[in-house]
This record gives sequence, C-alpha cells and structure tokens, in this order.
Amino acid sequence: RTHELVEEKTKLQVILDNVPSAFVLLDRDLRIQTVSATFAAVTDRRFGDVRGMDCRSVFCGNPSLRDRDGFCQECVCKQALLKGGIESHIDRTVNRKGDERFIEHVAIHVKEEGQIASILEIITDVTKRKRFEEQLLRTERLMAVGEMSSIIAHEFRNSLTSVKMIMQLQKESEHLSR
Repeated sequence: RTHELVEEKTKLQVILDNVPSAFVLLDRDLRIQTVSATFAAVTDRRFGDVRGMDCRSVFCGNPSLRDRDGFCQECVCKQALLKGGIESHIDRTVNRKGDERFIEHVAIHVKEEGQIASILEIITDVTKRKRFEEQLLRTERLMAVGEMSSIIAHEFRNSLTSVKMIMQLQKESEHLSR
C-alpha cells in the first residue's frame, strides 16, 4: 500500500511540475506552504526564499518603494478566502528587465471538514496570449479600416463617374447646338 501511495504521489508531482502554471498552496493566513516547480520560472523567486512568507509581501511588491517586481495588484486569495469561491484576474506588470508581462491569478479555496483550510493559487504567465489577442484586435481594426476605405473609394468613384458623364453630355450638347 505504501508503494502504491508513493507511486501516486510521484505521478501527481510529475504532473504538477510540468504544468506551465505555478501552483502555490497558502494557509488561512495567506502564508506560502508549498509551491510547484514552475513557481521559480513564473515568479523569478525560489521556494526556499518565500516559504512561510505572506503572499502579499512576495507577490504585491512594495508600493511605497515603487517596487516594479510586484505582479499582484488585487489579492484574489484574500477574496477567495472571504467569499468562499473561485476568484481570478489578470494583472499587467513590468519585470526587472523592464518587459511588460501579463500574469493571471486564480485562487481556489480548499475545504477540509466543511471549513476553508487553505487557498490554492494558480499563477500563469499569459503574456504571449495577451500579445496575440492585441495583435488580433489590431488586425481586425485594420480590416475594418480597409473595408471602410474601400466603401468610401467606391462611393467617391460613383460620384466622379456621374460628374464625368454630366460633363461629357454637356460637351456633346454644345457640339450639337453649333
């Protein structure tokens, strides 16, 4: 039985460590209990440096020092704890290199014996997806401008054609009257 449990735990750990999102388990006081292997890649911080720390001090930066490393403007974990539901949002931030990033936070309350015992926070860098969405929106706007330009050009040509025909008729009528 112990061997089976170890195998199952190993499988679960392999799955968690290979998901591109970071998983963070917080206690009721929002202190970091454990993290997945992707945590360091997404947050640029090691688990050993943040174990037991309040998640707000780790993720929110220090606004009084204008700390640009904080990527959590709104604490979804606190909201999930208070509301007892699943909360999520996407924050726009700038990393240490000055690059813009978009970080999605999802906080899920974990119940034990009917009480919220902890919060599971899933942190995903969605920068590529947001850039693709922005590019798609830009392309759609350009298509709309192109279509509108085409319609305007068509209507303008129609008007010019009418003016040209009137001028030709006037010229022909002058020749006939001579």
